[in-house]
Amino acid sequence: MKATGVKDVKPEPKDMAVKTLLAYLGSVLMAYVLTMLNASFGAVSFLDGATVAFWAWLGFMVPLTLSPVLWENRDKSLFFINGAHWLVTAALFGGILAVWV
Repeated sequence: MKATGVKDVKPEPKDMAVKTLLAYLGSVLMAYVLTMLNASFGAVSFLDGATVAFWAWLGFMVPLTLSPVLWENRDKSLFFINGAHWLVTAALFGGILAVWV
């Protein structure tokens, strides 16, 4: 919370339901796009899928998570925390989907 500059706020239960649904839909969209990328690049093993996801992370997620640090003066630790989160998430999604689909 300190890195984001957000105060400790209690969200409304109604808001939490909407935010949870939107986060879920975002994850479904990410899984769909990674499935299409895996198919496009012929990824058939876990490592293939994780590699495709790594390049997608590097090209799309890193610039998006870096922008708040550069332009909104957010703490650099926020970039590393969010970057690591999305790298692990994308690699697991890509690897599992390459084997499964």
